[in-house]
Amino acid sequence: MSTNKHVEDIFKELSFDLQEPTTGHRERFTKKLSENNYRRKSHWPTWLSIAASIVLIMSIAGLFIFSTAPSEAGELGSVSKEMKQTQSFYSAAIEHELNQLKNNTSPEAKQLIQDAMIQITLLEARYDVLKSDLIESEQDQRVIFAMINNFQQRIDLLKEVMEKIQTINELKSTKNENQYL
Repeated sequence: MSTNKHVEDIFKELSFDLQEPTTGHRERFTKKLSENNYRRKSHWPTWLSIAASIVLIMSIAGLFIFSTAPSEAGELGSVSKEMKQTQSFYSAAIEHELNQLKNNTSPEAKQLIQDAMIQITLLEARYDVLKSDLIESEQDQRVIFAMINNFQQRIDLLKEVMEKIQTINELKSTKNENQYL
């Protein structure tokens, strides 16, 4: 009961305008409202609205085009000219080793090549994470070193597989030679 008394006291202290509006108030209000809307429309000519719409559409299209365009962000080449050369060197070396590996069609090496390709795919996935890290870290030297190390790991893996395939082929050749003796 005391809370109701409190609420009643608050309402007594507040002054509310409880008078009815004068006759024709609604019509006058509506007229003023429509006059203000008319004035606003006169400040925005049709051609200006069309121009603003075109600018907005072009801006949105530009954002879409630039966000989907390929960029060097996250690549070693975005760090410096030297890093771009380093990236080109490693990419070419990896491509060369991959081509040599794919050209080897011996059945004995098939499983070895498949395993190597799985490892290469995993290393490439790690490299993609490093590219994101490079952007976020603003070219932290540790990330750059890890990226170069990733390239080196791929090359080492491919060279090791090629050496194993060469050893297999030599053993196979030696075995065939001994068979005819």
